[in-house]
Amino acid sequence: MTQSPALRSLAASIGLDMTQYDKDIADPTLRIRVTKDQADGVQLGVAGTPTFFLNGEKLTLTSKEQFASELEKAWRR
Repeated sequence: MTQSPALRSLAASIGLDMTQYDKDIADPTLRIRVTKDQADGVQLGVAGTPTFFLNGEKLTLTSKEQFASELEKAWRR
């Protein structure tokens, strides 16, 4: 997998262990896992992050208050 210099620079700037980062980027098992997660997201209609699901339903949120309200409603069920 070709490593993005910009992503590697960002990882270093936030203090990640770069030896572990390089090892993880090269790990085919992790690549398979990420590819599966991406395919799952596409299947569920995820177009970006963050995307929230609550009780199996994708939420379309416009505010933190709406998110809190949805959580409260789900809690009371």
